[in-house]
Amino acid sequence: MNNDRKEMYDDIFEEAYSRATPGLEEIEDEEVEYPDDVNVPYLHFLDGDDLEEVIEDYCDEYDVPSSQEMQVKRNVVFGKSPSTSLDNVDRAREDAGLKPVSEMLEGEIS
Repeated sequence: MNNDRKEMYDDIFEEAYSRATPGLEEIEDEEVEYPDDVNVPYLHFLDGDDLEEVIEDYCDEYDVPSSQEMQVKRNVVFGKSPSTSLDNVDRAREDAGLKPVSEMLEGEIS
């Protein structure tokens, strides 16, 4: 992978986690302990439409040809992006002894 593509993926994942619930602050919080056997993306939720918007914005910014955008989306979704399944995230967080995302979102959902 060339450096521009690696930088693009890094930017996509950083933006995705900054928009996710919980966001980057939980990952960076030294007091939050994730179990060693847990897959971190399963502990963070981002709506699928929001994730797609992030991917499309960075594909535009990095001039990714439209013929390659679907591959970028696959790479992100199957990579280390936040989960787009709220049920899966809630289960994983409960298993890890963390507050479910659905409780975090209660005040935000209208």
